[in-house]
Amino acid sequence: MKRETATDSPWALLASLIAGLALVAFLSRGDGLDAATKERPRNPLIEVHLRDLPMREPIALDAEGIWELRDADGTFLARDTGMRGWLELRPEALSVAGWSTQSNHVVLQAFGDAALAIDTYRYRGRLHMRKKRKEGKSYLQLSLELPLEDYVLGVLIGEMSTQTHGVDAAHQAQAIAARTYVIYQLRRGRTMIRSTTADQRFLSTDFETKAARRAVLDTTGLILKEGERLAPTFFHADCGGHTSDGAAHEFSKSSVLRGVPDIGPAAHGSRSSQWAHTVPAEKLDRIARRHDLGEHATEFRIVTRDEAGRMLRANFSGEKATRSFPGDRMRAELGLPSGMITMFGVQRDGSLRVEGFGAGHGIGLCQLGALELARSGHDVSEILAHYYPGARIAVLTDPIQP
Repeated sequence: MKRETATDSPWALLASLIAGLALVAFLSRGDGLDAATKERPRNPLIEVHLRDLPMREPIALDAEGIWELRDADGTFLARDTGMRGWLELRPEALSVAGWSTQSNHVVLQAFGDAALAIDTYRYRGRLHMRKKRKEGKSYLQLSLELPLEDYVLGVLIGEMSTQTHGVDAAHQAQAIAARTYVIYQLRRGRTMIRSTTADQRFLSTDFETKAARRAVLDTTGLILKEGERLAPTFFHADCGGHTSDGAAHEFSKSSVLRGVPDIGPAAHGSRSSQWAHTVPAEKLDRIARRHDLGEHATEFRIVTRDEAGRMLRANFSGEKATRSFPGDRMRAELGLPSGMITMFGVQRDGSLRVEGFGAGHGIGLCQLGALELARSGHDVSEILAHYYPGARIAVLTDPIQP
């Protein structure tokens, strides 16, 4: 008969197992990004609007390898290997590289990495083609459906230079902000994101870099939260040394968007881009007419500024009436690079001369400041904590639609 030892008893084995699990847990502990990535993130599909194609304006369409064309409901239309031709909306039918269909919504998928080329630019994902009509004119809406992480990669290369060395932390911060922004917008009921700076600038795979791919991989699934809610991660190019309060500018009442000054080497007011812009008299008159202020513009005046010096409210007048605009709305109307205006005046020809510095709306992460912070050794957590005070890094584990 074998003698029973202490290590052979069930209780001893259980104790050893618990101790082993505790050791594994201890060795696996981490802080910041390492701890966050212990969870399995979601990688949902995102639909991004690429462009609208007017009737009878063909663009080049290529596909490498096997591809197939289906209706939106999944009904099979065509399949082949290799495609090269033109995509064109015609009065009689939609022509997809020689394949003709009467369907109002078709989907093209090429089974390969970046195997789809639209107007010579290569993309991952499935191309949605929807017939639309606006103001009596028909057009084709083109959008791309692709995984979230591929979308974030396209935004990172569109929104920030990724060919600069020594700024990995800034690239990571931008990736997390971009990922959070798109989920935040979709959870507000949006179904499609624009590929321009109206949302986030999205570029094709032709512009990808190793640094961009590394930043997306290192932050896979990471988002910013305010408590248990997604943070509204607005961002812009150049804050001019101080960001602005999101609530004051009617962006969001979130506390993570309160204005903050840049710090240390990132206090880059002297390096902020200065600009001078002339708004033609004809454009000023169009603004007046669009808002029923009269046939001609007569005055532009800044009423209030925020603590950063950014235009908070402005009055625009025509010969019939005056209207008060929020600062960022007025900036958009005039087509100005930023709301940090240092000087303005009417010229002899009726145009408006405006000078200032910075670029973008000034809310949330400042890309120029983030790059400076990264150069000076700050990590991604510190950069995000500065521009989104009170936000925390988390993992996307919930569905897009809660």
